[in-house]
Amino acid sequence: MSAPRSSHVFTMLSPKGGAGKTTLSLVLAGELAAAGQAQGKSVTLIDADPNTPLSAWHAMGQAPDNIHVLTDREEGGDTIRENIRLAQAKSDFVIVDTEGTANVRVTRAVPASSLVLIPISDSMLDLKEAAKSVRLVRDFSEDMGRHIPYVLVKTRADAAIVSREATAINNIVTQQGLPLLDIALINRAAYKSQFRFGTTLHGLSPKEAPGLTAARRNAKMVMEAIAAFYTDSVATAAKRAA
Repeated sequence: MSAPRSSHVFTMLSPKGGAGKTTLSLVLAGELAAAGQAQGKSVTLIDADPNTPLSAWHAMGQAPDNIHVLTDREEGGDTIRENIRLAQAKSDFVIVDTEGTANVRVTRAVPASSLVLIPISDSMLDLKEAAKSVRLVRDFSEDMGRHIPYVLVKTRADAAIVSREATAINNIVTQQGLPLLDIALINRAAYKSQFRFGTTLHGLSPKEAPGLTAARRNAKMVMEAIAAFYTDSVATAAKRAA
């Protein structure tokens, strides 16, 4: 096997199904692939969801050449670390889409992560489930003696209205000192169109995806915010180690 390159592993984590992990995975992959295409950079998505939505998306044959999908099918989750290493040998960025349960696969993916992304919607239930993910990452960080950076990411957010529930959740997150990405993934029809046509936002036409321009703008902002948070986390870790 080839030696792992200096790739970045982003793991989606939420014990709750429907939090937006797969959509965020594909949006992030599409933006990273588009931004890095001229430099020959690639992305590997690891589909660790038993329903294999990303594998089905990729099988449609319309994905960009620099996005690969590796399916982690082993029932017990014992192969996830090896698959992450295989993906690191192939691509500059690895995105692990975990299933909506806390299991062996999740507990082996998190320690191998450069950054853990915890998707939440404007729901108190999602926030409570996100707290479980935060505890899991913190426990691994303590056990390993290495800080594993993590950040909450709002998904399926309303583009025009900030509800009372959303305001209450933001206040709780602030009070608890949890890192929250300052850009939310808006609930856009174009994100669903990616799965319908088997491509990314950059492969869709306006006829295929309503509100495509706004979705592309939002997706780029989310990617850039994640990149900035990750860069700051790496810099902070370097200062601690110095």
